[in-house]
Amino acid sequence: MSDIHLTTPGRTIFGRDPMQNFERAGSGACRSPRRRADGDLGDLSGIGELADYHLPRERLNGFSIPVRLCIGNHDHRERCLSLFPKCADADWFAQGVHDTSFGGYLLLDTYDLQTAAGSFCPARQAWLERQRMTARSSCSCITIYSRPASRRWTGSACSMMQFRSIVTKHRSKIRHIFFGHCHIVPGGSVRAFP
Repeated sequence: MSDIHLTTPGRTIFGRDPMQNFERAGSGACRSPRRRADGDLGDLSGIGELADYHLPRERLNGFSIPVRLCIGNHDHRERCLSLFPKCADADWFAQGVHDTSFGGYLLLDTYDLQTAAGSFCPARQAWLERQRMTARSSCSCITIYSRPASRRWTGSACSMMQFRSIVTKHRSKIRHIFFGHCHIVPGGSVRAFP
């Protein structure tokens, strides 16, 4: 589930209650007989307030499926990780690798406090490169919950070109790249990556 944008109780976004929508979607995912064995949530908060992260922490305890968290452009990394420290890697980015029945699943943190466009700095580039090099599966997916890889990433075209270079080099191991942030359900492929 992408772009949940949770807010403190009573606050709405464009007249809608994000918590109510989240609870309905989560309940449906847990009840569905065709559900996956696990799931991931991204862009958790509406405005990155600490109270916004208490809500999913409380609700996720009741989920019957394991859930992994990513952050997006509306989140606040330090506040989120203060409540979900297991989501942090060694460099304190909210990213990780998870084995699933369909292969390795990489959650890439492109959050940048300074811009909603996201960032793909040298530390994250090195992390992704290490994950691709050591991935055992040839069916890995990469999930990113900020804007899709573009010139808008901090570092401009250089960051975008680095991302493309890394994923292209390991093309045979990548099955799909998912992006959040779009607020629609787009599909297709870019440079042969679905």
